[in-house]
Amino acid sequence: MKTISLKKQLIKVFAIVILFFAFHTVNAQNGNCINSIPNLTEQQKTKIQQLQTSHKNEMATLRQQKQSATTIEKRAEVEKQMIDKRTAHYAEIRSQLTDPQKTAFDQYIASNNGKGSGNKNGKGGNCGKGNGNGKGCGGCRK
Repeated sequence: MKTISLKKQLIKVFAIVILFFAFHTVNAQNGNCINSIPNLTEQQKTKIQQLQTSHKNEMATLRQQKQSATTIEKRAEVEKQMIDKRTAHYAEIRSQLTDPQKTAFDQYIASNNGKGSGNKNGKGGNCGKGNGNGKGCGGCRK
């Protein structure tokens, strides 16, 4: 009797683990703006990936500064820097795109604003994977 109950519990746990990883895989694929912009050339994809990597690293540094800020003023200053970096990052990506691609990118940003997979109610800076209250655009925010 206990063996059957234990087997059922293990099956439930296994199913939950599978669902968890499936959700995160889909979320990671959908969270990347490259997947949402039509007709990107390989050169555009490479450049955008480079921009994303650089942005992710910059945002990680800023998040650490924000977390270690000892005053409200310092924290607000870092948050402003994060917003400025995110805005500049979006502009850099847009500069690589054709007009129709810019339209798709803008729609992507608008539809994903604040829907990152961060640790604070789904609102992460750092491409939605951070601890901040940033807006982010899925894969483009890091």
